[in-house]
Amino acid sequence: SDGYFACSIGEVSSSIIQRYIETQG
Repeated sequence: SDGYFACSIGEVSSSIIQRYIETQG
C-alpha cells in the first residue's frame, strides 16, 4: 500500500512540478 502510494505521489509530483515551471516561465 505504501509503495503504491509513494509511486503515485511521485508521478503526480513530477506533473505538478512541470506545470509549476510552465507557469513561472
